[in-house]
Amino acid sequence: MRRSTPWRRHLGNVAVASGLAFLIFGVFLAVAPLLPAPAPVPKPTAPSPAASAEVTATPGETATAPAASAMPTPTTWKALLPTRLEIPKLKVDAQVLEVYVRNGEWDVSRIIDEVGHLSGTGNVGEAGNAVFAAHVTLKGHGDGPFRWLETLQPGDQVIVYRGDARYAYAVNEMVVVTPSAVEVLSPTKDETVTLISCVNWDLFKGEYKDRLVVTAKRVP
Repeated sequence: MRRSTPWRRHLGNVAVASGLAFLIFGVFLAVAPLLPAPAPVPKPTAPSPAASAEVTATPGETATAPAASAMPTPTTWKALLPTRLEIPKLKVDAQVLEVYVRNGEWDVSRIIDEVGHLSGTGNVGEAGNAVFAAHVTLKGHGDGPFRWLETLQPGDQVIVYRGDARYAYAVNEMVVVTPSAVEVLSPTKDETVTLISCVNWDLFKGEYKDRLVVTAKRVP
């Protein structure tokens, strides 16, 4: 890593709840804990007759029940998911798969040459922080999509597709953090894409010590 580059900052150690590990994307394919699993979202249930809105009518009139509000369909929800990610400078053009929490950990077992979108983080094309992670290298498969992520510079493009819709972002920051620095996944007020991978291989432990985090902001 070239830590002397002015726009890179090292966040250092960040204290968070014990038992957390962040991303272990490296030469071994694993299901790695990233951060605490998000609280489950209650499934909407149909209201009971007693809980329904009260409907009144004056004598001689017929009471009309209010129209039910539309519920989002699975098709609508899937249309919000990113499908492809490009980094032109790195010649990266990868399919995006949704990564979900399983048993309290992010399940990255499906991604090999793909890029994973961490489910529950922001949607591309909307205000918020859409977080993506991918391998640096993978045993038996060679280089991963984010092998050369550290070579990006401010202004380099990251392009994310949602179906036929194209959303362009420009790199504005790169930092190296500890595996417990879960604040890099926090929501943002503007349209942000965050790319995460591993850096600083520990030969003795056989794992990466730190995480490389690249952020990019939406451009016209």
